[in-house]
Amino acid sequence: MQIGGHTLEFFDCFEVCQGGPEACRILVNGQLIEGEKFDPSPLLVDGAILLPMRRNSFFKSGYVLTQIDPSDGALKVVSKIHSYMRLRRIDGQAVEFWTNASEGETAILLLP
Repeated sequence: MQIGGHTLEFFDCFEVCQGGPEACRILVNGQLIEGEKFDPSPLLVDGAILLPMRRNSFFKSGYVLTQIDPSDGALKVVSKIHSYMRLRRIDGQAVEFWTNASEGETAILLLP
């Protein structure tokens, strides 16, 4: 997949639950983003790649929005955890995302 002149390759995908969304490892321009699993719904904003990242913890599991710098693979978490996140579109300084796998409801998150 190409986005903003960058090559993204999603691999080693698995269903989060049976019939549910996928979470995948990713290569950005051939560089592995270590140890993380992402929803394959990238958007580009200000030269950074936005991707929902799967987060599992003892207390809560879900997705956080991340920014990946494609030049060095640096990863920055820019949101709190949401039960589900699949990116839909950028609207100015906000990102709209689906809040369930059936893509029926959306929410808006302001970008920092």
